[in-house]
Amino acid sequence: MTDRQGLSSDDERSALELVYPEIWKSHQAIADFRAKLLALLPTVSGAAIFVLLGRHHEDPDTTPYAAIGLFGFAVTFGLFMYDLRGIQDCVELRKRAGKVECKLEIKSKHLTPFRDWPEPRILGLADEVGASWIVYTAVLCSWAYLAGRGWDFWTDGGSLVLFGVYVLLLVAFVTWVGPRIRSA
Repeated sequence: MTDRQGLSSDDERSALELVYPEIWKSHQAIADFRAKLLALLPTVSGAAIFVLLGRHHEDPDTTPYAAIGLFGFAVTFGLFMYDLRGIQDCVELRKRAGKVECKLEIKSKHLTPFRDWPEPRILGLADEVGASWIVYTAVLCSWAYLAGRGWDFWTDGGSLVLFGVYVLLLVAFVTWVGPRIRSA
């Protein structure tokens, strides 16, 4: 018996058995890269900002902070966009792998790695999307703080404004962005 593409059921099964490990490898490669980036970005950014702010006692000129902060913000935002795309790719790979698991008739009692993926928990924040959103917005706000130091923005209550922006970004994620990324 052949399907509409001319493959017998044995040929289709063989093809699916070849494709499944490749989907797994692709998913794992993206997830590994994202995990390393999520660990490295706040560490490097925090260290850089800490060093720069520590030099304030040696050189009270904070003018370069604006340019450095804007550069750090732009780079972090670019990485965030790249990370969101990686999340979309992982979601799509999980969907495809789940379909392959169904076609290969892998029973759910084996806890298939893709079909039995856990649903998001705790306001949608306890998953890879929520973790990215929290880390990236914190790093973005840190770079914005540094840029604001270069413009003397924080002397007029700007820290409260920055905290408010951070809270608004988290609320936007929970209510609008996060669900759309997961369903893409």
